[in-house]
Amino acid sequence: MIKKSLKQYCDEIDPWDSWMNNYKKYVPLFIKEAATKTHWETWEKDVFKEFFEQSNDQCVSSLKQGYFTKKEQQQIKEHWEELAPLLKKIADSQNQPLWEVYQEIKKWIRRFTSQDRKAATNRLIASLQPNLLCTIVNEDKLWELFNKLETYTTVEHIDFVEGNWFKNSYNIFKLFQKELQPQNAMDIVTYPWQILEHLRYIQKEQNNMSNYIEEKKELIEKNYNLILTGAPGTGKTYLAKEIAKAMGAEYDFVQFHPSYDYTDFVEGLRPTPPDNNGNIGFERKDGVFKSFCKKALNSKTLNVVDNFNECWDKLINILNEQGYLQIPLLSGKSSFRIELNVNGDGLTNRTYENNDYSKDTWIHGMSKFFSKEQMYNVYRGLAGVPSGGHDNYRKAIIQYMIQNVGLSQYSKGTISSDNNKKFVFIIDEINRGEISKIFGELFFSIDPGYRGEKGLVKTQYQNLITDTTDPFYNGFYVPEDVYIIGTMNDIDRSVESMDFAMRRRFAWKEVKANENTGMLDSFGQLKDEIAEKMNQLNNAIWDEGNNEGIEGLSAAYHIGGAYFKKLELYLNDDKSYLNDDKSYLKEAYQKLWENHLRGVLFEYLRGSFNAADNLKKLEEVYFSEDKTNE
Repeated sequence: MIKKSLKQYCDEIDPWDSWMNNYKKYVPLFIKEAATKTHWETWEKDVFKEFFEQSNDQCVSSLKQGYFTKKEQQQIKEHWEELAPLLKKIADSQNQPLWEVYQEIKKWIRRFTSQDRKAATNRLIASLQPNLLCTIVNEDKLWELFNKLETYTTVEHIDFVEGNWFKNSYNIFKLFQKELQPQNAMDIVTYPWQILEHLRYIQKEQNNMSNYIEEKKELIEKNYNLILTGAPGTGKTYLAKEIAKAMGAEYDFVQFHPSYDYTDFVEGLRPTPPDNNGNIGFERKDGVFKSFCKKALNSKTLNVVDNFNECWDKLINILNEQGYLQIPLLSGKSSFRIELNVNGDGLTNRTYENNDYSKDTWIHGMSKFFSKEQMYNVYRGLAGVPSGGHDNYRKAIIQYMIQNVGLSQYSKGTISSDNNKKFVFIIDEINRGEISKIFGELFFSIDPGYRGEKGLVKTQYQNLITDTTDPFYNGFYVPEDVYIIGTMNDIDRSVESMDFAMRRRFAWKEVKANENTGMLDSFGQLKDEIAEKMNQLNNAIWDEGNNEGIEGLSAAYHIGGAYFKKLELYLNDDKSYLNDDKSYLKEAYQKLWENHLRGVLFEYLRGSFNAADNLKKLEEVYFSEDKTNE
């Protein structure tokens, strides 16, 4: 969860003007009467009623003063001359909290009440010190605000004194005053309440989203493979990543396209850099999915000792600086010279005429070449190349690296069965690739019932794997802790490329536009309005509830939240679009329609009956402010 500053949250809300206006009207009158009147009968009648007997329109807090019973009110009024001096002290102290007086008032009122009327008492005090105390007079709600501020904002710590509403109220209000300066207390009095409600709403939305994600998480954990389908822009890729995070999984991401194939995904032959003689060869390389599965298996290996990459970089840097190194043979009887190859990413031992080591004068065709991969094989106790040729030189270089650049003795570690980490491989636009060509033999091994070694298959390039430490030396399989999530648009014309053999290996879940609106959270108070406009347009495209809409379309043609998120391109950061007539917001809606929505809707309707009329109808619905959409 990304936290925001308290100021950012405050910028997302509009003050409750009617509430604030009542507060500004009555509170100065409360202070005046309390500072000058010793008997309640001498107060202005309407002001006293608002202050003590019954709060009108909740002008000081959400607490109506009916919390004092009629009997309690009468008893307090009968002894008002005892209370009046305490109220006067508070009214006369607008910039300094009076902790002892607060407690004295609280104890005094408690003498005349059948219960401890904490909130009602707090309200009386808060309404006399608007510069110091928060208008949330309920202790539980104030504690709730403390918790939510620490959970959702960047405020690092707020002092909370358990059981002392006065100090907590003071601390909270001072925090808001600091964040919202130079505004005065009267202008920000509604903010603590509004922020509490705003954060409640955010929490509710997050809980809804968490439940939504949890449902998908449970689905993939049972089925191993899941495809998220739905209309364009519904946040399927974002949701896939959130599911992976909810699983506590490490995830990787790839996007299929028409030219994507087996060599990209599983394994294949790839050209090698030219050697010193300019010759280009080919070697087998793992594809992204096989590499990902290998990473999942290696994650279960503990106590591995392998710092080869780090030390290789050190060796390359030394050669860049010095030009060459003299490496002793293991026998110690002689040495040989190594330099960087022409690409600067490998080692070579060149032959020069008469041992004249002048730059660029070596005899082409008479060099020994040691690539990083060959050196790494020797480091792990394998042959550098299948024939093992020149490995005595490679071993000597490894020995040099151990003695001079900190290379550790290799240890392959041990396999642990206690590691429960999960891995999620996300395939975006899975239907845009030719599935059978990309997956090849993996149709069998990705089946949920064949995870692990029981799903082992021999790949097309199996005979080229000569490294006996490769976890897939005997064949490839999808580890039991690897999960696959694919995403696809239902209306994509390439959807037919997903054959039934592949379809039955996945669970399928539709992501609807009105379900996945978390991506609109950044709009704050505008989110509901934007979501309503999106739903209004989508119901005109196709109303699932009434099973009616534009002929030839369906819910698969709905417009997702990702399109409406583009409103951010046209709204000002200073929130000036929230002016009274919302002219800037209307302009942003206009640009969203012209630059993004109109084009995709035109494509939806292209060639259909009454296409122009239907597009005009959708435009009218989009710009209509009538939420009934009649």
